[in-house]
Amino acid sequence: MTISFYPPLVPKNGNSLQVLGVCRISGHNQDEKSLADQENLYREWLASHTSVPFDLTIIKGRGSGERLDRKESEEILNAIQSGKFDLVIAEDLGRIYRRAHA
Repeated sequence: MTISFYPPLVPKNGNSLQVLGVCRISGHNQDEKSLADQENLYREWLASHTSVPFDLTIIKGRGSGERLDRKESEEILNAIQSGKFDLVIAEDLGRIYRRAHA
């Protein structure tokens, strides 16, 4: 089943949707496998919610979502500011930042 979005998911480049996926584990009680599980979740969600071809770029890391100085935080910000991506996807907002920073 494909769901309609407003605005619709339309690739800026006219070919394929450029998607940035953010995967993070805290590192305390989570297995590295959880990062792969998050990526698989994004692929499955995209496949079931759009018929548009997509390229998924993953930024993943380990560390507290409350720490703003994580290397991945800078990578995510730079990727978004590049203007390349049509969509940013995460399991939940806490995968990117936590609390007021989100």
